Amino acid sequence: MFNYSSEVEWIQVADVSGGQVWINLDKVDCISENGDGTTTIYLTTKIVRSTMPFDQVLGILTGEDQ
Repeated sequence: MFNYSSEVEWIQVADVSGGQVWINLDKVDCISENGDGTTTIYLTTKIVRSTMPFDQVLGILTGEDQ
């Protein structure tokens, strides 16, 4: 049996070192915009600096940019 949800639960983002990181949106505590155009995503278990624009991450978290 499979469960299906139309809500995004995981996203994959590029970190500042060029690697790909999976982010569980339920674990995001806070995001912040950095002056160099990167976004810092604070999770329950780690911190990720992403090259994804702040507005795009914010849109995903609010469900406006799926």
